[in-house]
Amino acid sequence: MSKKSISAKKIFLLLVILTGFYFFIEPFWLNVHRIDIYSEEIPVGFDNKSIAFLSDIHCGPYFPISRVKGLVTTVNYLNPDLAVLTGDYIQYGEKYINDCFAELKNIQTRYGSYAVLGNHDIWSSGESIKQKIKENNITLLDNFALWLNIGEDKIKLGGVGDYLSDKQDLSFTLSNLKINDFSILLSHNPDYADELTPEELDRIDLMLSGHTHGGQVSLFGLWSIYPSVYGKNIKTGIIRKNNMEIIVSKGIGTVTLPIRFFVRPEIIFITLKHGQAPSPILPNISN
Repeated sequence: MSKKSISAKKIFLLLVILTGFYFFIEPFWLNVHRIDIYSEEIPVGFDNKSIAFLSDIHCGPYFPISRVKGLVTTVNYLNPDLAVLTGDYIQYGEKYINDCFAELKNIQTRYGSYAVLGNHDIWSSGESIKQKIKENNITLLDNFALWLNIGEDKIKLGGVGDYLSDKQDLSFTLSNLKINDFSILLSHNPDYADELTPEELDRIDLMLSGHTHGGQVSLFGLWSIYPSVYGKNIKTGIIRKNNMEIIVSKGIGTVTLPIRFFVRPEIIFITLKHGQAPSPILPNISN
């Protein structure tokens, strides 16, 4: 066997080992993904107001309480105006519920924290989680909605039950909602968007979802473990359907195995902007 052949095998083995390590390192490499949302319907009073958007923590043996505490510290450093949490807080049993929400209540915002449940929450212990959410000063929005007010300006914030394991009722979100009002809907699963009528899509401006983990393991965007049915297997990012924009988070924790591959966990930090998005700056090309 030639020295070149032995060297190639060593390089290949080293790449395999490094790749294996990376599978387990990436879940700890939290990204802050900043997104600006522009709309004429965003009231002036909400211009530049920020939202910390968290999804799919999966607190459990692979995401201990110490990491939830670190997550809260990061959110508080970002100094959001409000926080929204779109479900799957717990993984593998009820014993993590109390400590998880005892940490999540420490998220500091000016206008509160708001939450809906995910499928893993309901499968674990939905009623217990609902109770802990309420006990820890987080507003539960499963099939409910409310107005957020700043002075005379207001926006509507609503939520629905999980698409896989609960019912969905939009009546509170749509109640007294005018076509020019800005509204945000929390839905753990982005596939719920396919259930909305054209009228509902025109009245809801922004939907925030998780569930997919961005695929959790992605091979250059061509294949993932957890795709979404919606939008031809959209796994993460921003999608527009009619008037409504949908932001799908990659999530924070993991399921099945504590691994990620080219799908970093993320906090999405949304800034609301009154008005139209600025036009892209094009290069000045002269003859």
